[in-house]
Amino acid sequence: MELGRYQILRPLGQGGMATVYLGEDPLLNRLVAIKVIQSHLSSNEKLIARFTVEAKTIAALRHVNIVEIFDFGVQENQQFLVMEYIDGQSLQTICTAMTGRPMPDTVAAAIIYQAAEGLTSAERHGVVHRDIKPENLLFNSAGVLKITDFGIAHIADEQSRTQTGAVLGSPNFMSPEQVEGLKPTHTTDLFSLGGVFYSCLTGRMPFTGNSIPATLRNICEKPHAPVAERNPDADPVLIQIVDTLLQKAPADRGEGARWLAHQLRDWLNSHGIVDPVEHVHSFVEGLSLPSSPTQTGSKFLGIDLPRFGSIGGISNKSIFSTEKTTWIWITIFGSLAAVVIFFWLFLKHNNPPPVAAPPNSGIAETSVLDSGIKAHNPAKITGDSKSGSASGNSSKTSGKRTADSSSTSPAQPGAVLIESAPPFAAINVDGKAEGETPMKTWLELPPGKHHLELVHRLAPPFDTDIVVSPGSRRKFKFKLER
Repeated sequence: MELGRYQILRPLGQGGMATVYLGEDPLLNRLVAIKVIQSHLSSNEKLIARFTVEAKTIAALRHVNIVEIFDFGVQENQQFLVMEYIDGQSLQTICTAMTGRPMPDTVAAAIIYQAAEGLTSAERHGVVHRDIKPENLLFNSAGVLKITDFGIAHIADEQSRTQTGAVLGSPNFMSPEQVEGLKPTHTTDLFSLGGVFYSCLTGRMPFTGNSIPATLRNICEKPHAPVAERNPDADPVLIQIVDTLLQKAPADRGEGARWLAHQLRDWLNSHGIVDPVEHVHSFVEGLSLPSSPTQTGSKFLGIDLPRFGSIGGISNKSIFSTEKTTWIWITIFGSLAAVVIFFWLFLKHNNPPPVAAPPNSGIAETSVLDSGIKAHNPAKITGDSKSGSASGNSSKTSGKRTADSSSTSPAQPGAVLIESAPPFAAINVDGKAEGETPMKTWLELPPGKHHLELVHRLAPPFDTDIVVSPGSRRKFKFKLER
């Protein structure tokens, strides 16, 4: 099936406002996301006229932190938007993976900084999002944050008021003025973003209740629980920013999105974070996340997506033959299963089993890295090297950097590179602080044995001994238990 010049490849799913398809632009040879407005909205000429104007306005928001709209059209009385295709995770997925734990301050600040940059562009063009929440903050494969669903929130709000007189939005992140039915402004988005910031720093939502009306009442009448009560380690500067954004009065929420971006940029620079995108990307890489939502059909571009079915008034038969599609999927999954089994057999054949720790040795866990390499304490270690080895024991070395070596003549130093999952663990070698994981540059050490300690707020302390050979360059990666 085709919509305009775009070829429909497959449905991604649908929500109450629109149906989303994966499409291809043959002219530019790129994948796109095509959002087809539901038929019950297409019949409302006033709403569609407003949406057409907003679509053109939003298309002008050419910013790296906003999902780009490429095209807008009508075919057979169905309005559709053609947008940038984001094959990645939402912030909600990342928050879920944290299981109620706060994110590191630098990661939370780097996330909100990117969102603030996107809202700065929207504010400059007079566009209000109205529904900022973790589900509408996506990350592409490079780790760049993208704000999605501009415009859809407005037309949905209009339709909701027309039908029921209710307000639309995500209750936990709505602003007081939205609850009271007042006109949203750019400070509305700042309040919602402040709620997202609060959630990143604490692992909790700022406003809750035992029902939706109770939650909405708390947003309007009660202050949020102090960030420091839920995360005593949170930075005071970031706490002050959150408190400012969550003020009940719109005029008290700071000086706009650009002000917020500048505040966070300065704070990140003062903490040595020169690349917020890479900083967030490294953190996300260390988490155990499900497969991309665009592949599993759970959520795409802020829309809850059911499994494939008859959607959006466009019959699946016009896109797929059911029987043919079934055999295609059987073939794909069969091939994937064969590949997985092949690699499992290959790895099993080429990797020896772990060496068990002797009884009553006091070693919590031991695994083989390669010849002569062991790790202990609640962590797993993996790595690769050109030469060198490491051994684990429970002894501590002195704070002075020394190396156990029988050689009496000067030897060429070796070098190590330390990583961990999750990242951002503090590194101490022979009692001396050496930054945090992942290391960006090689650390030179004298040949011999050195004591390594990793300290992470989300994991028990970990320590082990590593042995450095003359002239070796060795990379270690430790998986810390939580």
